[in-house]
Amino acid sequence: MNDMVQPAAPAVADTRERQRRSAIVLAGLLLRDLPPATWYTARYDDRLTGQLDRDALAELEQWAVALGAAPAPGGYPLGRSLDIDAVIDGIQVRVWTPITTGAGHAEADGEVTR
Repeated sequence: MNDMVQPAAPAVADTRERQRRSAIVLAGLLLRDLPPATWYTARYDDRLTGQLDRDALAELEQWAVALGAAPAPGGYPLGRSLDIDAVIDGIQVRVWTPITTGAGHAEADGEVTR
């Protein structure tokens, strides 16, 4: 008898379906003329995250226009960031840039309003 706990088939199927939907959204984004990002798809929820290079404020603004969302102060484990959040076909899409120089600190601290 096998004493190991086996993952439930629906959970695996749900994860594959989430990642499949995220991949379809990502494919659509990659067809657009937007700055490149490093992309991650979530395993346990409907989320797709694109990380830009550090202090990529001009690139983030291009993504903001394309996604129809304004950059907002965020945070990541190592410091400040500016994030854009949108929902595309039920997938939460976040594009963000870490802020390491003075260029984006006021915006990352929420001091700049649009």
